[in-house]
Amino acid sequence: MTSSAAKKITDKQQTSRGLGKGLAALIGDYYVKDEDQGTVQVLSTHNLKPGHFQPRNSDEFTDEKLASLRQSIREHGVLQPILVRPHREGEHIYEIIAGERRWRAAQKENLNAIPVIIKHFSDEEALEVALVENLQRQDLIPMDESDSYQRLMDEFSYTQEKLAQAVSKSRSHIANMLRLQALPHEVKAFLNSGQLTIGHARALLTAKDPVALAKLIIQKQLNVRETERLVQRELKAKTVKISEKDEDLSKIEQDISSLIHLPVEIKVSKSNSGRFIVKFDNLKELDDLLTQLSHTALIHQKD
Repeated sequence: MTSSAAKKITDKQQTSRGLGKGLAALIGDYYVKDEDQGTVQVLSTHNLKPGHFQPRNSDEFTDEKLASLRQSIREHGVLQPILVRPHREGEHIYEIIAGERRWRAAQKENLNAIPVIIKHFSDEEALEVALVENLQRQDLIPMDESDSYQRLMDEFSYTQEKLAQAVSKSRSHIANMLRLQALPHEVKAFLNSGQLTIGHARALLTAKDPVALAKLIIQKQLNVRETERLVQRELKAKTVKISEKDEDLSKIEQDISSLIHLPVEIKVSKSNSGRFIVKFDNLKELDDLLTQLSHTALIHQKD
């Protein structure tokens, strides 16, 4: 690599380093000329293999997703080297740890070579660096971000404070993203597809039926404020139903259940109308109940 090319790469890294202090701390200074710390080299794109610990899904490597990066490479080349380690397949083959999008975009632009940093990472170190590097993207899908935080905490004992330092985010941002882990799978899918925003998702965290409300939000195209009001109405309705089932009503349920030998439930609305529900496991239990009620009715008719 020429000195001017190396200077261009170094300048680019100095510009972006403010967004990746945690990653730099993990892998050391990319640009010192030391075999242990890593040296900028140029390798054939054909000698590189996709990362085994790539945290991104395959949708991130479509032509549409790579379009802007390809345009940048077409105009300026690959300004920032990718991070690799020796591959198990053999000599001169390397596995990509960070920078797979740059490598794929360079291939699509028919570049034969690409700047790299070679590091000798263990599997655990490779996964950790790949996760942290992935978290520094600006276009990261919400649940991918949340999942990566959770993995770093579960597998590498990160605290929220350490995560905040590693990815240059506030601790409150980390905490809010981790809360998304509590959402049902279907709501997470709506969030990842862009049908719901993070604001919608946060509001749904306290909902009794977040999936049903999420579908209603999408159908009616409700904004975050409207979503918050919808969740509050749902919670208020639930509270009213519980408060109205006072001790007397519960006693009535128990008495009736003792008489007919089946579980019963009484639901009362705000207007004091309601439903009386008898639960049975099979048709014989229902038939026995009907026989019992018929017998009781006959006795009353005779009286």
